Amino acid sequence: MEFCRPTGWRARLVLSVAAAGAVAAIGAGSASAAHVASVVVVPASPNVNGWYKVLPHVTVTFANDPGPTHLEGIQSVTCGGGPGVSSPGASFPFSFPFQGPSLPIPVNFTAQSPNPGGTVWNCNATYEEQPFICFFGICFPSGQWLPGPVIGTGGNLRIDLTQPTLAPTVSPNPVPLNGTATASPNASDALSGIDTALTSCGPVDTSTVGPHTVSCIATDRAGNARTAIAHYTVGYVFGGFGPPVGSGPNTVNSGRAVPLKFTVSDVNGVPVNNLTSVSVTAVTAPCDLGSTPDLPGEQAANGGLLKHGGGSYSWVWKTPKSYARSCKTLRLDLGDGIFHTAYFRFVK
Repeated sequence: MEFCRPTGWRARLVLSVAAAGAVAAIGAGSASAAHVASVVVVPASPNVNGWYKVLPHVTVTFANDPGPTHLEGIQSVTCGGGPGVSSPGASFPFSFPFQGPSLPIPVNFTAQSPNPGGTVWNCNATYEEQPFICFFGICFPSGQWLPGPVIGTGGNLRIDLTQPTLAPTVSPNPVPLNGTATASPNASDALSGIDTALTSCGPVDTSTVGPHTVSCIATDRAGNARTAIAHYTVGYVFGGFGPPVGSGPNTVNSGRAVPLKFTVSDVNGVPVNNLTSVSVTAVTAPCDLGSTPDLPGEQAANGGLLKHGGGSYSWVWKTPKSYARSCKTLRLDLGDGIFHTAYFRFVK
């Protein structure tokens, strides 16, 4: 009786999946001809940056290759890898070696990559071989399974399912009328990173005073995008209070009329002559004199805003007698939502 094994080692291919999901031969062995028949990744490939923004699915197909001197079967398959990698039925020993021509094994990804390096996955099939017994040139299986090769494949897929974060701002803010400002998306993405070519903000409009918004968009390298709004205010250029009101403490008696004189222009010094009204309020400021209740708004002694041409205005403040023995911060709003302040001490 003659015990026959293959007369020579036959070459086998070990296949791998690169980060982009492409199948590539990486080496040749010298054992059985058992091999990975295919590795199919759906979607077939990531984006141009090497990232998936959806969960991919991998199917690995192991093949048997019995020869004229032996049978071949898959005894067990084990698949695994990084967090979020699962394979239904991927880790099981067969009660008898699987001898079908091919065995497809699914590998599922259930979560995004834990870090920018991606998610590693792998599958290994353990083979067994049964040599033939030959009598006078007639061969048949011996019935004895012997350990065969372990064939493996794997790869690294980078998956980012989350949108980037934005905290857009406008600088400067407030912006002077007809001035220049820049909106910044201030975007970040901890996994795939920001695609700067696809991250930007719209133009900042400064042609009118008041509150404004500008839209910004950020896209990460996986293709996930998010938009956010930046808020900003456009204001007049305030020339400051003219005499008798100064920048320091202004000491006055309550009930007195205080002229508020000021100029208004845009960022280029062009006078603004179309103001029709202003808003004046006063709020309690800490001081050694004491405090008195604030009023909802202050009154003008002469009925309202006076225009003097060239962007020059005046508004005469009729101070209440109830402010005696207190300190107040005067707040002048030109209609753009920005307060211009002056500090007053009402000594009596």
